[in-house]
Amino acid sequence: CNKQCTKQKLSIGKNGRVSGESGVVAALNKQPLSVTVEAGNNVWRNYKGGVVSTCPGAQSDHAVIAVGYDGQSFKVKNSWGTGWGASGYINLKRGTGGQGTCNVVGAASFPRI
Repeated sequence: CNKQCTKQKLSIGKNGRVSGESGVVAALNKQPLSVTVEAGNNVWRNYKGGVVSTCPGAQSDHAVIAVGYDGQSFKVKNSWGTGWGASGYINLKRGTGGQGTCNVVGAASFPRI
């Protein structure tokens, strides 16, 4: 604010939830999303870059933040620091159906303010 700022008190209400690729895409157009993924495998541990198209197994075991997408993949920020993956991010292939690559579109949520 250049001259005067008025502080506003906001509270977070219930979480909004979306699932499926179209729901995740629509929600990502408004804000980042909390998503659970299957990360307890060598695909995640050894990721250095590119687009991941498959994950072994189907059990979600890690919470991350989906921050964006393009025509090919969802961009996801991990909590393992910038030394992991592509500067702390992983790209998960879109259009795989079901829960998505590594379950990225299985269950996503965001705060309602």
